[in-house]
Amino acid sequence: MTILDPNAYREELNQTLARFVATSSPINEIRAPKLAEQLREKVSRLTFVKGPYVETLPDFEKGRSLAQLHSEGLLDPRWIEFGQNESSVWERPLHAHQEEALLRDENYLVATGTGSGKTESFLYPMINDILNEGNLERPGVRAILVYPLNALANDQLGRIAQLLFRDLGDPGITLGRYTGQVKSHATREQEVTRLRETPSFQQTFGEDADVPLNWKLSRQEMRQAPPHILITNYAMLEHILLLPTNRPLLQNARLGRIVLDEIHTYTGAQAIEVAFLLRRLKAHLEIPDGQVRCVGTSASLNPKRKGELSDFAERLFGEPFAGERAVITSQRKLHPKLSKSASASGLSSDDWACASDLAGMVRETAQTDNPMDIEGWNAEAEFLGLDAFTLDASQPSLGDALIERLSDFQEVHEIARRLEGGSIPLPRLAENVFPDAGEGAIPALVGLISIGVLAVSKSAAVFPLLPARYHLISRAPDRTGVSLKANDSESLSQVVIGAEMDDNARPAFELFVCRNCGEPYIEAWDGPTHLEATPGSAVFCDWCPAARLSRRMMTTTRRAKMMHRT
Repeated sequence: MTILDPNAYREELNQTLARFVATSSPINEIRAPKLAEQLREKVSRLTFVKGPYVETLPDFEKGRSLAQLHSEGLLDPRWIEFGQNESSVWERPLHAHQEEALLRDENYLVATGTGSGKTESFLYPMINDILNEGNLERPGVRAILVYPLNALANDQLGRIAQLLFRDLGDPGITLGRYTGQVKSHATREQEVTRLRETPSFQQTFGEDADVPLNWKLSRQEMRQAPPHILITNYAMLEHILLLPTNRPLLQNARLGRIVLDEIHTYTGAQAIEVAFLLRRLKAHLEIPDGQVRCVGTSASLNPKRKGELSDFAERLFGEPFAGERAVITSQRKLHPKLSKSASASGLSSDDWACASDLAGMVRETAQTDNPMDIEGWNAEAEFLGLDAFTLDASQPSLGDALIERLSDFQEVHEIARRLEGGSIPLPRLAENVFPDAGEGAIPALVGLISIGVLAVSKSAAVFPLLPARYHLISRAPDRTGVSLKANDSESLSQVVIGAEMDDNARPAFELFVCRNCGEPYIEAWDGPTHLEATPGSAVFCDWCPAARLSRRMMTTTRRAKMMHRT
């Protein structure tokens, strides 16, 4: 099994995108063969994909584990179910910002990066508060989670359901999602059937599992017995307040927490609308200021502007935030093993490149019932002449042994140090880590990364040594236009991509193609002395019967069929 060559993959992806763009709006080759050929040739030379870039996501500062917090009496006793059902997470140290949020008794923002566990930063405290309040047999909304997109709400719904109904053993907290995706007349039985067919439910709870009764699925049952945790979006929250049919959702509410996820999305007029909406919600429930815990999360907030973020949150929620102290941030740190001194590995760039084959064997055997162990690794390393990769057989797993071995190598320390500041283009990073390898630098770096990402401990409490990943950035093609020439059979001078003039300073008119018959069109505007090129919208072919009806419904602009003015 070969390891992914990111450069080769980029080229393959670029060619695939070029073929797709060239064929997605095909020009009629019978009517305009020269234009079709020239456009294909131009598109084939475009760069649609940039990269690869290399990035690592080091671990965050650590705090106490849920087990420790529970033993110290800081969590409700019912959390013990978590330890029995998800012991690895129970014993694993929380990120420091997660622990800080769990112990907060005031409004706060979580401004940490992607993959930092922001959900747990509001979910664990919220669950703990509801458990501490008790009286769970009484229905009524106690927390409202507002998401800007239904896709985010759906994703979070699954995670919260897993925590409540699997990890915590269903302690009696009810959960419901009230968005437009929950059909107004759907019954619980219909929603249960649909939910049980989803792969995510089957993966989390099992194919034959019943949906817990505390998971409210239909609008009717949520109105009859409002859930303790209500997941919604701001548009539906407004409907709940406005429409009499929805108002039973807020009966007997004891709202104690409002969470706005992806809070950075609330800007401009939308932020004003949401701010008024939250104030109307509190007024409707007759909740005085200072009685609701307000939490906002986002990976897109600048942690260096804590004062401004706190002021923004205070104006958005209409509740007090304690200045900079209200903004919880985090710092990533390199693996502790990379803080010790390192020495040269003695491996050449060719040896590191060969390491890709060794990593490939690990991935290949991982797909079988007999994954590679330390003994098998050492045998393969010896066969390849890579004695420097011989591992300590006393380690609990192959990943743990790789952490111990690779953390001794200067090259691993160098790549981790270089990537502390963010992602770096692969060629530049290869030159930094293997400055004397020449053309062998990139294969060597690919081999190093392919081995480094395998250094993952058997224990979930230990972070990977080198959690690296590749990024490839794709983009849409630029504006495509054509310049005209009177004495050409197709009136075509040149296909121009990304510019408003051709090589001879002639205007390049934006090119459109009828999706039904492939007839090419341009859009042009009358100027003082000649036609002028301006951006426009797609037009339909006069000759194509399938397009005529659509054309009647669109606003026409001044158009020219390739290449004669109408």
